[in-house]
Amino acid sequence: MVFLCAYLAPEVLGSMRSFRRKIGFLLMALALGASLCASATPAQTHVSKHKKKGDAPPPPPYVPSPLQPLTLDQMPAVAPTVTYQGGVLTIVAPNSTLGDILRAVHKQTGAIVDVPANATERAAVRLALLLPGAVQCAAQHDG
Repeated sequence: MVFLCAYLAPEVLGSMRSFRRKIGFLLMALALGASLCASATPAQTHVSKHKKKGDAPPPPPYVPSPLQPLTLDQMPAVAPTVTYQGGVLTIVAPNSTLGDILRAVHKQTGAIVDVPANATERAAVRLALLLPGAVQCAAQHDG
């Protein structure tokens, strides 16, 4: 603004007539620019709050399906608990591989068990066995 006022001052322009002509031209340019800017802005559109007849109904609410429980193979394997006391072999294996169970039986009883390398099937057992050798020893002690 300061620059325009200094530029349009009569001392710089020379004569008053020239000054008026340039002021008139400047005012016309400003008016034309303002009208162009006003027409260039997009017109605001009216947003209707009423539904149109062609609108689709809203989708139904999301209802999740029930979760399916994991299978034994999907859960991590658990080491079996194997004990051998008084001729009773107890095996508790909530989710163990067959190979782990057979190795634990070998460790507790000393029995020779051939464990295949691919014995990765899962088992879930809880059992107690009275071994035949223990039955024979019990019968000898009772009789």
